[in-house]
Amino acid sequence: MKKVYNFRIDETKLILENSINSKEKFIIESDKLQFDTKSFYEAIFADVNEHIEIHVEKDDSIEEIEDIKIRKTALYVYDTIILIMDQVCSKLNAECFGGITS
Repeated sequence: MKKVYNFRIDETKLILENSINSKEKFIIESDKLQFDTKSFYEAIFADVNEHIEIHVEKDDSIEEIEDIKIRKTALYVYDTIILIMDQVCSKLNAECFGGITS
């Protein structure tokens, strides 16, 4: 199974959205920056029932942010999400779908 997500920012939130199924969406409010693990799992991994590969595309909206602090925060959140996704995919593939751990 391969999934492609788009990571973008709007005025009040950071959004990770499936490029095919917009119901698969994870949102972080910009003013709180709280990472809700249950919502993340439900949006990204709840339907996984086979080997999973996820690709996240960073929207141009991130680079267009004029406020450097907000841009750095968005990039940090993006990097953190990528790290978490990679680790979860690796673990799922290894333990649930017979993949090899690194």
